[in-house]
Amino acid sequence: LPAALEMVLPLVVLLSVLVAFGRWYQDREMVVLQACAVSPNYLQQRLIWFLVPVAIVLAVVSLVLTPWAVKQERELIYQASIQAPLAGLVAGRFNSLPQGQGVLYAQRIESDGQMQQVWLQQQIPEGDRLIMAPNARFEWVDERLALVFLDGWAYEGVVRGDTLRVRQFERFEGFLPALRVPNMTPRQEEMTITELWHAGTSQAMALLQWRLVLPLSVLVLGLVAWRMSKTD
Repeated sequence: LPAALEMVLPLVVLLSVLVAFGRWYQDREMVVLQACAVSPNYLQQRLIWFLVPVAIVLAVVSLVLTPWAVKQERELIYQASIQAPLAGLVAGRFNSLPQGQGVLYAQRIESDGQMQQVWLQQQIPEGDRLIMAPNARFEWVDERLALVFLDGWAYEGVVRGDTLRVRQFERFEGFLPALRVPNMTPRQEEMTITELWHAGTSQAMALLQWRLVLPLSVLVLGLVAWRMSKTD
């Protein structure tokens, strides 16, 4: 929405001033005002009083709201990618992981993705693996989605295998290669004026100039529309 306002507000100012004053000239209202000692300079001053607040609002949108909105968009996409694996998981039931990678059970699943009393069964080349932990969550690790278990136990060879191996761990990462990490690199549109200035690249300078010119365009287009609305 802020990015759309950057384009819409200057056009709204242009059309509103052009239509309003053009109607006054067409209906001879300007002649009546001038006969009442209301000079065009007086109306132009009132027009500037209207344009300046709009320019300030557009400056706030361009310099503050747009970078903030772009950053929030990126973070929401990231959070949605984290929550995607949880969409099909049901607490208190055995859930199959994508591509038959195993069976997951969680006694409780929080809205932020935290899981409690988690149990995971996997088939690995060495046999089978059973992982139990009081807490687990999904994380992006090395551009791969991992199911991270905390402070639990891992059992290998429970069903198949010659030996039973038991391990205690503080952190265990089980990767889900079917899902890819979203692009979390900060976009140039998120950069503030200071960051754009210090970036020094041509793209950063172009974006900086665009943000600075937008508020001025309101004043320019408003005054241009004032001149264009005059008819005989």
